[in-house]
Amino acid sequence: MRPTFGFSSGPGSTPERGVSSLPQNPSFLALAGLAFRLVWRRWPIFAPAVAIAIAVQTLVALVGRVPHGIDLDTFVVPPILTTLVYAFVAADARAQPVETRAIWERFLERSWAVIAIDFVLSIVSAIGLGSGASGNFIDVLGGVAIVGLSAMLVFADASATVDDDLTVWSVVPRAFARSLTAAWQRSVFPRAFAIFGLQLLVFALQSALYALLQHGHLPNALFWSQIPLLTVAVPPLSALTVLVYLAADSAHARAPE
Repeated sequence: MRPTFGFSSGPGSTPERGVSSLPQNPSFLALAGLAFRLVWRRWPIFAPAVAIAIAVQTLVALVGRVPHGIDLDTFVVPPILTTLVYAFVAADARAQPVETRAIWERFLERSWAVIAIDFVLSIVSAIGLGSGASGNFIDVLGGVAIVGLSAMLVFADASATVDDDLTVWSVVPRAFARSLTAAWQRSVFPRAFAIFGLQLLVFALQSALYALLQHGHLPNALFWSQIPLLTVAVPPLSALTVLVYLAADSAHARAPE
């Protein structure tokens, strides 16, 4: 049994598992409802964070005209926001309170790992989707396999944020391994693909919005179709992801050895 989000801050402290307030064997819809409630509970933090994230990305891509600014925005800012949501939602899901300072410390401590993990997953997913769209049968099979792997790694950044027993050197590889372990559970497997499907839905909406804005000849259509929608979608999707992971981790801990 590994400690999850106990925020062990010293050698004498004993981290606790952080999912005791979650119902046992919750349905996916129940977790989705809880995710929205916890996001709403923290709206005084998440709403300004989303606004700041969009503002920073606008400064980088449109005002500063940084080369590849949209790519830089996408690979850095949303993962930082994701880490913030993971930290607060996971803390709120615990039966016993977590100090606010400890939540912010976890956010600062693990943001780099989430950036790294999400960058790798973005590349892997892009390769899988690109291969799946190929006309070559072998490429299609390979693409389907890669997309399936991407779906099973959907909890990696959540693990990197909420699991306590990770070091700087082990956080990324163990996060990938623990995501695979969680997703391989029979009850969690379809939920992992559902979350991945929601991520693809956001991508599809971005593509549709881009076509609409481009048709209307709006300047910087790519930015306005990609960044605001993705950033606004981060809190609810991240909250759902971390709650599904915590529920899966709790179920795995209760399972007989």
